[in-house]
Amino acid sequence: MLDLVIIIPTLNRPSILKDCLDSLKRQTIVTPMIYVIDQSDDTKTKELCKNYHVKYFKVSYKNKSRAANFGIGKTNSRYIAIVDDDVILLPDWLENIKKVLEENKYAYPVIQGQIIAGKTQSDTEVSRINDTGERRKVFKKKLITPIFKIGCNFIFSRDILEEVGLFDVNFGPGSLFLSADDAEWGYRVLNSGFKAIFEPSVQLIHQSWRNQQEDLKQMSDYGYGAGAFITKVKANSILDYMYHFFSIKRWLWYHIIFHSFNSKKCAPYKEYKRQFNNGIFAYKNNATI
Repeated sequence: MLDLVIIIPTLNRPSILKDCLDSLKRQTIVTPMIYVIDQSDDTKTKELCKNYHVKYFKVSYKNKSRAANFGIGKTNSRYIAIVDDDVILLPDWLENIKKVLEENKYAYPVIQGQIIAGKTQSDTEVSRINDTGERRKVFKKKLITPIFKIGCNFIFSRDILEEVGLFDVNFGPGSLFLSADDAEWGYRVLNSGFKAIFEPSVQLIHQSWRNQQEDLKQMSDYGYGAGAFITKVKANSILDYMYHFFSIKRWLWYHIIFHSFNSKKCAPYKEYKRQFNNGIFAYKNNATI
């Protein structure tokens, strides 16, 4: 068995969480310990977890980064995996993690797996979290430190926490800046001199469950968090800040222009752009945190 704990922060989504827990039962190797960190308003998630071999923890706050940190503090395992509650892990997810860890012999203390967007329903939008790259990629600090978005599918060695630290509770769902918890932590990983890899064989499906309104809200949160995060980067490296600031702006304008004749598809990018600017000002106004 892998010396690994899987941490799943969850909030008011027991039916979606059930799909995730069911997928862990279908793994091709023995599943290690699973920690469910419940931030929900009712007892439905608690009742669900009674049907699974998990450690259940109820917390009184709604902050994904804080919940992840809580879970990390409850285990002393060598490796930690953090996944969202709205994912379905492919049956060989754990087996391929084991292979990568054995192959790399700890050269890459952070592994990001592939995230595949799930099928949409008649009233849902395709998941925004989607990386179907087919080749392994290595991320490391260079002249420009890349943004390593670990998303909802990543594994890391506990050893690096002494240098990198835990997740910033001001970033991520339920926090002051609403998102970008993965980008902020991943940036610190690379700036601390550690390498990370994108490993396409470690696959999961991110369910496409959000409707148009929920999708727009997610893009709004993404923009706000990105603006705050990129402003935090500025304090570390003006070069990194300038490169990533204009990369985001270029990406935004491309999609706004490309979808200019389709207001439905254009709206999320316009909202991201608006909130990106708001996130910049918000971080400047809270610069002491």
